[in-house]
Parts: sequence; structure tokens; C-alpha cells
Amino acid sequence: MRTNGYYWCYNNKVYKDTDNWRIYFWDGNNFWDDGDDFDDDCFEIIDEEPVERKEKKPIIQYVDINPDTGERYLPVKICECESAEMANWVGGTLKRDLYEHADNPNRDILFVNC
Repeated sequence: MRTNGYYWCYNNKVYKDTDNWRIYFWDGNNFWDDGDDFDDDCFEIIDEEPVERKEKKPIIQYVDINPDTGERYLPVKICECESAEMANWVGGTLKRDLYEHADNPNRDILFVNC
């Protein structure tokens, strides 16, 4: 059984003009890339060995929240930073701008690996 994590997948058939390897996140049900989900049948080859990162870089994500139920949807990656200091600066700026100017108050900024 495949564990949650990142995997190399070859030739996503949904994208007709691609013929390459790309990393996708497996959540236990589907592969994800930039908010789009794909099942196993979308790929010619899936490398079943999870991608192991030696050094985890800080990641900033946003997550939308259903205003009626409070349910949090899958997070979407905004960026990956070179250091925790950079992530704190970028994330802090995003949080401030989000709360001051956002037309969608049901969104939150997340920090991963910080």
C-alpha cells in the first residue's frame, strides 16, 4: 500500500503535450499537483519509491475554510523558502495583507517545516 507523500510519476495523460517525469503528492486517494487531482490511471509509470528530501525547506501554503461548516479544504502551496527567517517574513506579510485587504476572509496561511 502506498503511503502519503511525494512520488515521481511519468507522462500525465491529462496533459497531452507532456512526456516527462514530475513529482506529485499522494494523499491516500489521489495524486495532487497545484490543486488538481489525478488517479493512478492518468500516468504511464508511477515510481512507487517515495521521494525523500534530505533537508526540508519551509513551505508556505494557504487553505480555504468553508464558512458554513468550518471544514478546511486541502492546502495549496504558495512557495518554498530557503530559510525559516524568510518563511516568517513572507508568511507574516501574506497574513497581514490577507486580513487587511482580502475579499475572502475564509482563508488562512499555513507554515510547514518552520
